[in-house]
Amino acid sequence: MQNSITAFDAKTHFSKILDRASKGEEILVTRRGKAAAKIVPVNTIQDIEIAEMASVRLRKLAKEINLQPSDLEEWKKYRDVGKK
Repeated sequence: MQNSITAFDAKTHFSKILDRASKGEEILVTRRGKAAAKIVPVNTIQDIEIAEMASVRLRKLAKEINLQPSDLEEWKKYRDVGKK
């Protein structure tokens, strides 16, 4: 669950906000009622960066082996066998 806090309250209670984020909480910071920023745990950022790097490597590999869209669809069929 994501909580929100005003920019003023975030400034006033920044240490507490950091403690909450370090425990896994995501905090949305608002300014004049509109979302201005999000404070997230560092592992969330690391997970996103890892996923982005993996995506880049997979795209590069697909180009190297000349993977076609039809190959991907066939692979998905094999992947999904027995899931139902």
